Amino acid sequence: MNCSVFEKELLAHQHKVELGLDARLHADSCLHCRLLAQSQQTLLSAVADEKLVRVPPFLSTRVMADLNNREMTVHSYRVWKPALQVAAVLLALVGGYSGSVLMDQGSAIDDFSAVLSDYFLMDEPGLSIEEGWLYSESYENE
Repeated sequence: MNCSVFEKELLAHQHKVELGLDARLHADSCLHCRLLAQSQQTLLSAVADEKLVRVPPFLSTRVMADLNNREMTVHSYRVWKPALQVAAVLLALVGGYSGSVLMDQGSAIDDFSAVLSDYFLMDEPGLSIEEGWLYSESYENE
């Protein structure tokens, strides 16, 4: 007998069919099948013990009636206050970001126009920029 045939006979044994001699001999020789038969026997005995416990009649009816009789309390929370706080934070973030972008664009245009006027539109191009760089405090400190 092989293990798959033993497993089929073991399932049949669960439905009150007696194990055959070949199956019992196989369980004695095969460790896997022996452990499988022992675990099934332990499970079936535990289920049989649980079936002996008597449940009071109409238990579910009494539990459901008790649940229906309890007073339902509903707590209403003000949703608008946290929503308003979130909206204010988002507005501040978006406003700060857009303000910084607009400020960066304006200063870039001013810097470009200063360089353009100093280098190309004056008689001595670049002189004022070089003078500012030569006499700045950071250059003198180096």
